[in-house]
Amino acid sequence: MSDYKTALLLDTLDRGTIQTALQTNNYYRILKYPNSSVKNWESIFDILESEEDNENFIILGKLTEHTLFRMCLPEYENVVDRIIKKISEKKHLIFIYKDNLMGEFSFFKNVEIKQSVYEIDDRNDYFNYPENEITAWIDFHNVKCSEEEYLQKVQKLILRLNQELKTLPYEKLIDIEISGQNFIENVADGLLFRIYIPNERIWSNEFDKFITLFRDYASTISKEELKITQNRTDVGVICSLYSVNKDISEEEISSLYKEFSSFMDLCSNNPSEAEKIIEQTDLREPEKRNILRKYIRESKRLLLDISQERESKLLTIKIVFKMNYKNRFFQKKF
Repeated sequence: MSDYKTALLLDTLDRGTIQTALQTNNYYRILKYPNSSVKNWESIFDILESEEDNENFIILGKLTEHTLFRMCLPEYENVVDRIIKKISEKKHLIFIYKDNLMGEFSFFKNVEIKQSVYEIDDRNDYFNYPENEITAWIDFHNVKCSEEEYLQKVQKLILRLNQELKTLPYEKLIDIEISGQNFIENVADGLLFRIYIPNERIWSNEFDKFITLFRDYASTISKEELKITQNRTDVGVICSLYSVNKDISEEEISSLYKEFSSFMDLCSNNPSEAEKIIEQTDLREPEKRNILRKYIRESKRLLLDISQERESKLLTIKIVFKMNYKNRFFQKKF
């Protein structure tokens, strides 16, 4: 794994906060502007490709309204597709203006671009109803489709960005500064993922147990040192998983999590197959037996807890439904 830290910045992101965080964490910074020519987009792809084996490579970017529309021009489609795939393979965070992220744009009559966004964006980053007509922009770029058809292409692109990349909305400068700084610090701390689990969500307690078992499995079976932190509130818990040695990627942890999930299924439904997996490890014989017994016991306990909580939740729903029904009945009767 390369120790050479590199940060690719797509567009100007702030007035110094993110730059300072990158400098503090010893990142070499490369700035590229996405609202630009196809040639420049190809150079962005070249950078991504050259850093393919660098685990210390991160991407922070901002895609403005004009950039999103540019990305859907026919001559951009191929390189945009390749860049999205490359970005998805690395630690990254992409900012998109809040209305744009919802598939709404400044030339919609009901959309008002907040003045606060111009702390970080330029006015020509947006079409701004009624100053500019999108039809004129489409005609200028010789696009052979209607305004409605092109709009659907852009909305489809935004949907893909939401599904394949880590995107965040912004409305003002501080939104990008705080989230960007947190992202850099989380990478430095070895954060692999963070999840919020509301107390009322079914099986929330069971997930807590499951993720703890996963940490133990990663440490014992795969020799990956992981750390779990939990911040509990009255309404839920924020669970964060860190790599202690910062030597495992998000893709590797995802693969390991799937492996663990399959192993737990085998412990519940086919213990003999689970035993074969344990036998393939380099653990000592007594330890193999103890670990197998532990995970078979815990998997069955989890299944029981899940079943009982499900029944409890369903019973609560039925009681609430009956109470609401009775209330409506008495209201009608009296």
